[in-house]
Amino acid sequence: MSDAKALDPVLDRLLEGGQGRPATEADLKRMELAAPVPPDLRALYLRDAELFIPGFELFEPAIYEDVNTDRAAYGELSEMVFFADDQAEGFFFIDALDLLGLGAGFIYWVDRGLMGADEVVPIGPSLAEFLAILEEGIDPRMGPTLGQRAIERFAAALEDLPGTVDASPPVDRAAFRKAQEERGLQLTIATGEVLLRANGLYFADAERQIHPLDRMMAVAEGRVAVVGHDPRLGYLGVTRGDWQDLPADRLIAFQDLDHPEDGQILGRFADVLTYWIEEARQK
Repeated sequence: MSDAKALDPVLDRLLEGGQGRPATEADLKRMELAAPVPPDLRALYLRDAELFIPGFELFEPAIYEDVNTDRAAYGELSEMVFFADDQAEGFFFIDALDLLGLGAGFIYWVDRGLMGADEVVPIGPSLAEFLAILEEGIDPRMGPTLGQRAIERFAAALEDLPGTVDASPPVDRAAFRKAQEERGLQLTIATGEVLLRANGLYFADAERQIHPLDRMMAVAEGRVAVVGHDPRLGYLGVTRGDWQDLPADRLIAFQDLDHPEDGQILGRFADVLTYWIEEARQK
């Protein structure tokens, strides 16, 4: 069954077998000028362009145009397709290109005041499943964000480390202020959450080191924290979110402390650490 066809049963229930006010082809053409309209979303608009469920209001075509015309201002989320609001402070959107990594067509929610990739809440793999969740009366905004999920997966990986990976005990919270005052090292909350679970890691097979907090240092005018070293990749740094148009908490690898901008992006810090732990487990 196609994603569009999968909508029919849930829409039949939501519309009680009837038809709402469908969008016209002219509406859809204007919407396409602002942002792509994926097939399942198009099917929804052709059934009811004013679908309303408590906690969810589909954008009318004119609002769809207005919101998506401004996508360039949404930073990390500028390629997402925004299609509804929560009748409060948030938007629902479709990741049509799988830029966030959970699959093309996945549905997310984000607070309009926190338009960052780590702040989005994953809801479901398709529009049909998303609407089914709403039909059940579940508030889809209450799940963990992508950033929180990354920390949770990292914490779970620490519970069962392979023999070639050593983790140091968690850092003392007071050490964060000391590092900022004495060394100008200002870490994000998410990077701090990693250290509160393991204040340093050593991957024996790769001879890769994630330093404890007292060995970390700031470069790039404090916008990158050097958090470790890898014999092959070079220095390992974590971004603060106000450098080189990169999101916060991205692990980068570079060879020259004076030019971290010449390095490569490895991914979200906690996710990369979890990947390396699992990689060591397979060896």
